[in-house]
Amino acid sequence: MWLVIAALAFGAQADTVRNPLTNNPSAAVAGRRLYDQACQSCHGSAGQGDRGPALNGSTFTYGGADADLFHTVRAGVPGSQMPPFAGFSDEQVWQLVSYIRSLAPSSTGARPQPITVTSRDGIEVRGLRLNEDTFTLQLVDADGALHLFDKLTRTDVRVAARGASFDRLVHADAEPQNWFVYWGNFQGTHYSALKEIDSANVSQLRVAWTFPMPGDSVLEATPLVVDGVMYT
Repeated sequence: MWLVIAALAFGAQADTVRNPLTNNPSAAVAGRRLYDQACQSCHGSAGQGDRGPALNGSTFTYGGADADLFHTVRAGVPGSQMPPFAGFSDEQVWQLVSYIRSLAPSSTGARPQPITVTSRDGIEVRGLRLNEDTFTLQLVDADGALHLFDKLTRTDVRVAARGASFDRLVHADAEPQNWFVYWGNFQGTHYSALKEIDSANVSQLRVAWTFPMPGDSVLEATPLVVDGVMYT
């Protein structure tokens, strides 16, 4: 009876426990580092499988819920070559789960994918690819910092992730280089204190980039700028 109850209890847990790091892109990056150290020799460098089963699909032998993956990593699989990783903290196991999730194909193509880029000076940066076009690539690393990579010059600009706190929003005028909210500030002035563009040189402005929006509707909005990153 105890075994039946335990099995039912774990089954319920598998249905209810969710990875607390699901919406944290840097968790998958940290998980990849753990994977490279502890898992790739059996499961392949990209989860394609080797001595161990493939992990880059959407189905798993011992359950595909977050709690199932957590339990398999933490407890291992008795009678198989899959050892327990009891020495990993809960956070590390969830990071591994995040990385394993990132290996699965996405039907929408919107899921960030792990990527490694090397700058012109030989510095290697690992992270999750957020956006990419012909000339640039944006990725977020394990520390949560955004990297803007120029493909032509192979230069990398690291943008620290400070976050737009309430205090920064209230005192937006103290950071004129940022445009935190649609109106520029809470007073809704739509005014920028920056002086690089004025009546003498405004005619010299040129289009820097364009992005085609799907559909036929007209969309007009003011982008936000926070710490050197533009959000449209």
